[in-house]
Amino acid sequence: MPHCFDSRPPSRRRFLNLIAGATASVSTPLWLAGCGGGGDGGSDDAGTPEGPTEPNAPAGGDAADTARLATIAAIEAHCRELEPQQLAPLAYVEAVAARMAASGGYAHTGVDAATLTACGIFEDGRVHLVARNRFVEPETRALSTAAAPALRELAARVEVPGSRHARVIHSFGPNFDGQSTVTQLGSLLSAHGYTVRPSAEGDGRLTTLRAVQGDGFFYLNAHGGAWAHVLHNDKDAPYLYSVQSSTPVTAATEAMPDIRDDMANLRLTYFTADTGLRENVNGKMVPVLQTRYGITAEFVTRYWRFADHSVVIINACSSANTSSAAHAGGFIFACHARGAGVYLGWTETVSAAGAYSAPPYFVDRLLGANVIEPESPRQRAFAWDDVIADMDRKGRSTDPESGARFVGKPRPGSAASSILAPAIHHVEVDERSNELRILGQLGTRTGKVYIDSTERQVRSWSNDLVVCDLPASGMGSAGGVYVKVDEHRSNVRQITEWRMPVDYQWLDQTRNGLRVDGSMVLRWRADIGKVREAPGRAPTNPVRFATGARDTGMWLSASGSYRVDKYCTVTWSDSADFGSQLDMIDGDGSTAGRFIFANLRVDTATSTGHIGLALGAPASAPMFTEHGCHGAEKFVTALGLLDEVVDFEVVGATAKLPLPALGVDFGSNYAILGNSHTDDELRLRWNDVVPNFPPLSDGAI
Repeated sequence: MPHCFDSRPPSRRRFLNLIAGATASVSTPLWLAGCGGGGDGGSDDAGTPEGPTEPNAPAGGDAADTARLATIAAIEAHCRELEPQQLAPLAYVEAVAARMAASGGYAHTGVDAATLTACGIFEDGRVHLVARNRFVEPETRALSTAAAPALRELAARVEVPGSRHARVIHSFGPNFDGQSTVTQLGSLLSAHGYTVRPSAEGDGRLTTLRAVQGDGFFYLNAHGGAWAHVLHNDKDAPYLYSVQSSTPVTAATEAMPDIRDDMANLRLTYFTADTGLRENVNGKMVPVLQTRYGITAEFVTRYWRFADHSVVIINACSSANTSSAAHAGGFIFACHARGAGVYLGWTETVSAAGAYSAPPYFVDRLLGANVIEPESPRQRAFAWDDVIADMDRKGRSTDPESGARFVGKPRPGSAASSILAPAIHHVEVDERSNELRILGQLGTRTGKVYIDSTERQVRSWSNDLVVCDLPASGMGSAGGVYVKVDEHRSNVRQITEWRMPVDYQWLDQTRNGLRVDGSMVLRWRADIGKVREAPGRAPTNPVRFATGARDTGMWLSASGSYRVDKYCTVTWSDSADFGSQLDMIDGDGSTAGRFIFANLRVDTATSTGHIGLALGAPASAPMFTEHGCHGAEKFVTALGLLDEVVDFEVVGATAKLPLPALGVDFGSNYAILGNSHTDDELRLRWNDVVPNFPPLSDGAI
C-alpha cells in the first residue's frame, strides 16, 4: 500500500513528539459522523456549495498560497472529472493520488487504503486529503439485525456528565439530509435537562470548533480520513487522523493569522470531499466536492476541553479505528486528554444506514428518552457500555452496508461509565430507620430526592445507593420517587402503600359466651414494580417484602360470661393494645411491652403473597382477666400458626425473620383481596384493600 512520506527535517516535525502513545483509548463519548453521510439535498445544477464562512478574513496571501490553492483547485477539477466514471472508492483515491503525484505540486503523495483517503504533502509540510470513504445519502435505510459480539464487560460505576451543556453539529452545510439527525439529538437532549448550544445548520466552522469548551455532550457529523508515515522511511510512525470542518479553503482564509498558525503546527489539513449536494454532469447526478479545512489531534489538544464524564461522538468514517496502525488513536487520545469520559465512533467506513441510525438510538437509551423505537414497557436510562452491549446483541452497532462497528473508547484509567441521566433500579423502605434506600445508576455527585413531589433530606449519596429521610406518614411518605442531578431527572419508582383493617375474634370453644374481640390495622410500604436488569431485556417480576409501619397496631378487649352452675359465673374483662414491632426494637414502653409482628411478602409474578403475623408480650404483662368461681386470674390470647411459616426479608437486617403467615391473593393494581381465616378459636376477616400509589403502568423501568 503506498503511503505519504515527509522528508522534511525534524524541525518541521515538532508536532509528532506530542502524539506519542497515540494508540491509547479515551473515555468521553465524542461523536463525529463524517466521511459523507447526508442526503442528496440541493439542485441538479448546484455549483460550489455555500457554507459558513470565517469572519474578518483578510484578503489575499503570498505567492506560495496562490500556488498551493491552484494545485488544490486542479485536484478538485480532476475529482469532478472522475465522478461520472463511478469508480470503486479505492480506485478513485488511487486515481486522485496518481494525479497528485503527476501535478508536481506536492513533495510526497500516497493512499491510505484503510480509510480510502488520498494524501499529498506540500513542501512546507501542509497536508491535503481527498476522502472517498462515505457517500452522503438519504437517511432512510434500515439496519441489519445480525448479532455482533459485546464490546466489553459493564462498568461497576457510572457518572452523569459534569456539565448540562451539549453541542450537536455537522459540517456538511445547508440543505443536508443529516440535519434531521442533528435536530433529533438536540430535541432529545433538551427534553432531558441539557442546554443545547445554539448553532446554524452545518455550523462546523473552525471558529465554532475552536470554541468547544465545557460540553457534557458533543456530537460532530463530518468526513474523516487519515494519512500515514509522515516521517521519511519511518514505517513505525503513527497514522494521523483528520476530521473535515465546514470552513472552505479560500485565498482570504489562507491569509488569516490563526489559520496560518494552525497550519504551521499541523492542527489543520486541507480536506476535499463530498458536500452533500449533487450536480448534473453529462446527465449523471454526481457529488459536489469542496476543499475545506480538516482538524487533527493537535487541534483538539489546542482548543477543546470537555466536562468530566462527558460523552463525545465523532460520527465519521474510521473515527474509532484503532487497528494495528492506530489510524484514529491519536485523535481519540487527544479527546480523552481533554476530558472526554467516553469517545464513540466507527471502526471503518460508514454508510448513511449506520451513521443516521446508531447515534440517535444510542442517545435515546443513554437518556431513557423512549422516543426512538421505544421498549415496552418504557426503559430507564442506562450507561453507555450497557447500551452498546445491547446494540451489539441486536446488530444495531453494525453498519449493514460496510460492516463498520459503532464502538466506545472509555478514558484509560477511569473506573466510571458515563450515563446521560441518573436511573433508579428500585427503592426500599427501611421502616425502623425512617429512611428510603434508592438503588440504581446514580453517579457520585450529590443531587436531590423527591417523594410525592416533596424534596427530602439526603443522608448519604453514592454511585449505586442514595439514602434519604422518609416520613412515617403524610406528604412525602409514599408515592412517586425520583432523583435529580443538576437538572437531569431520573425515572420514577412508586412506593406503594397498603392500609389493611382486620377483624379479630378469639372464642373459648368450651365455654360459650367468653370472647376476645378487636381489630388490627396493618400498614406496609414497598416498591413492587417490575425491574429491567439490562437495556433491551424483558422486565422481571420481583418478590418484595415490607415491614409493618410504625402505625401498625392491634386493639383487643375481653368480654362475656359463662355460667358454670347456679352458684358460679365466669366473666372476662380488660383490654390490651399492641404496638408495632418497631416499638419493641426501639424500646417504646407505651403498650406495656406488647407488640405485633406484621410483615408482607408480595410475589409479583404470581400475584400471591403472605402476611406474617405474631404477637409478643412479656410474662409480666398479661393481657386479660378471668373472674371465676375461685377468684381472678390473668390470661393471654394468641394468633397461632395460621397457614404456614414463611421467611421474611427485612430491609437493613442480614437474617430473615420466620413468621406464621396467612396466604393472600392480589387483584388488579395489587389490591389485597378480601378473605378470612378460621381455626378452632381464632377468626380473622378482611375486605379488599386497594393500595395507594400502585406501580405506574407507563413508568420507565
